[in-house]
Amino acid sequence: MVLKKNETLRKDDLFDSSSLMNPLSFNTPGLLFPAISLLMLAYTNRFLGLASLSRQLIGKFQENQNPDLLPQIRNLRFRLSLIRHTQSSGILSLLACTSCLTALAFDFQGIAWSLFGTALFF
Repeated sequence: MVLKKNETLRKDDLFDSSSLMNPLSFNTPGLLFPAISLLMLAYTNRFLGLASLSRQLIGKFQENQNPDLLPQIRNLRFRLSLIRHTQSSGILSLLACTSCLTALAFDFQGIAWSLFGTALFF
């Protein structure tokens, strides 16, 4: 806030509610796209590695009927389900980020801020 000559600063000017939220630019949500895609790539690679290991253990179990393999297979299935849920959360974040950019294109600042917060949350 720039004061002109012979102008005094009032308390209301310092705490104007409109100055609390700056306009959201296209750059801010745009920075999330590379981060989300790298996270999705990392989780996909981890998923593929665990799925391959799970298939190998299931094959060994079907050959030998070794009961020691069952807890490992259950653990891998649980970890695979966690990765699936994390990937779906990443997809929701990507959709919220895309919707945020759409809201910015139509100059809906409040909705854009909400969607940006949602994208950061997921």
